[in-house]
This record gives sequence, structure tokens and C-alpha cells, in this order.
Amino acid sequence: MSIEQTSQLISLILNSVLMTLLSAALIGGAWLRQNGLCLQLQQVQRQYRRLTHQQSSAKISPLKANGTKETQERNQLRANLKKVRDRRQRLIGQYRWSYTGMLLLHAVLLAFGASLLALALRSLFPIDGLISTALVLFTLGVVGLIAGASCILIDVAQGNSGGDTLSYSLAKILAQIAQESHRLSPRWQRSSQLPGQPTGQPATPFSLKPFSLPVPIPSKKLPSSLQRPDSSIN
Repeated sequence: MSIEQTSQLISLILNSVLMTLLSAALIGGAWLRQNGLCLQLQQVQRQYRRLTHQQSSAKISPLKANGTKETQERNQLRANLKKVRDRRQRLIGQYRWSYTGMLLLHAVLLAFGASLLALALRSLFPIDGLISTALVLFTLGVVGLIAGASCILIDVAQGNSGGDTLSYSLAKILAQIAQESHRLSPRWQRSSQLPGQPTGQPATPFSLKPFSLPVPIPSKKLPSSLQRPDSSIN
């Protein structure tokens, strides 16, 4: 290969490497988003089952003496159940968009990896068809990257339409993931803490204070006028 062809091949390889790293970073962000949505959906499902059980038990229970208060409680329970149902449907839609974006980003990562492999083979073997194949795969990867990022943005836009800002949603997702990882942590990490010890601090069986020996204090001889005479022992 000539110097110009070599420089063009190196630039193509660098572009493929950069796009591969970008797609991997987007997959990591989409994975965090999908885990956060899964945790939120599980919480909403538990809340929905609890409210449904309360509504069914309220229908079975006999009427109380205060009918107005009973009616208000049932109306409040029905309103809460409707809000939880709407939120569950919105989270299901967000999860579907996030799952679609995750699949597209995985396909994009494979496309950029195959393009990088084709360029690496072209640097070893003088086959011009490998460059065309790498360019086609690179183009497909860019299209898939735009589509996957669009799915993630649609998911985020649907989440922000519920009243939560993007920063608040991200902080809530990270807090839920940290809580879930702490709940699933091995038992030996939790049992290693001593009773009464604050959470998050490891148990230390030995004291970290330096060990010091008692140093004798030299006695200072008092003046003869201040010394008390010793009692004689008979």
C-alpha cells in the first residue's frame, strides 16, 4: 500500500474504534436506565396489588355507621388506584422503548466490531472488498446508533412528561440501584458487623490505638522544711 492508502486506512480504523467506544458507553447508560425502570415497575406493581387488595376487602366488609367517611375513603382509594394504574402503563411504555434501544445498541456494537475486524484484515491482506464491507457496516452502525439513541430519548421524554426532571430521574435511578445492590449483598458482609456498630463500617477486632506502657514519673525531692517526719515503728 502507498502512504496515502495507509493513512486513509488508519483514519478509518480510528473512526471505527471511536464509534465502538461511543456505542459501548451508550449501552452502559441504557443498561442503567433499564434497571431503574425495572425497579420502579416492580415497586408500582407491588403498590398496585396492595391497593387492589384493599379495594376488594373494602367491598367485602360491611358498611360502617358513618357512611360519608366510608364513601370518602373508597373514593380516595379509587383515585389512588387510578393514578397507580396510569403510572404503571407509562412505565411499561418506557420500558419497551428502553428495551428496543438496548437491542439496537447491541446490534450497533456488533456492526462496528465487524467493521473494525474487516479493516484490520485489510491491513494484513490486499483485498479491496474488505474496505467496502467495512464502510457498509460502518454506515449501518451509524444508522442503528441514531435509532437506538432516539429510542432512549423517547423513553426519557416520556419519563419527564410525568413531572420529574432528568436530573431527579437519574438520581432516583442511582439511589434505587444502590438500594437493590445493598439488599442483594452477601450475608457475610452484613454479619461481619458487630452489634451496635453503624452500617457501612467494618468490624475491627483489635483496637487501632497505639499501645503505650506506663512511664514511671520521677519523684521530686521536697525541701527539708516541707518534708513530714516519718513515724517511728516500735
